[in-house]
Amino acid sequence: MKKFVIRFCESLGRWSRDDRGSMAIITAISLTVLVAFAGLGVDVALWMRAKNNVQGAADSAANSVAAAAAASNPSSRLTAEADAAAAGYGFQNGMHGVTVTVHNPPSSGSYAGNADAYEVIISKPQKVYLSSVLSGVTAPTVRGRAVALVNKNSIGPTCILGLSPRELFPR
Repeated sequence: MKKFVIRFCESLGRWSRDDRGSMAIITAISLTVLVAFAGLGVDVALWMRAKNNVQGAADSAANSVAAAAAASNPSSRLTAEADAAAAGYGFQNGMHGVTVTVHNPPSSGSYAGNADAYEVIISKPQKVYLSSVLSGVTAPTVRGRAVALVNKNSIGPTCILGLSPRELFPR
């Protein structure tokens, strides 16, 4: 039995010094970590893009609501204006968890309590795609908030003019 223990300990020593095949194990572990973080990077990029899209939709919806309010539309029409503007950006109220809310006056910010200001908040829950292999990663809810102020003291209609660079700087 003593010889068996001695031979076994010698074998363990040889196996601990043997580095053949260790690169395959290190590569497998490294690739798993690399793929997990690459997936997280892709998901975060998608979430940031969704955040920018939601913010654009909120800006457009707030502008539409303020224009409708300036035209003396009833308050029930203002919510429909916000829903239509958000739907134009692909955020239809009540579909896939999207919520579009209109506040007059705004509930927070520098125009809180101002009856001439209209706040639109759009939120949409996101999904986890590639980073689902990481434990503890939960998908966020992106949110866009915009406030538009109706200027009742202006003379004439309010106008927004967008020009292409060619029209701004003619040759």
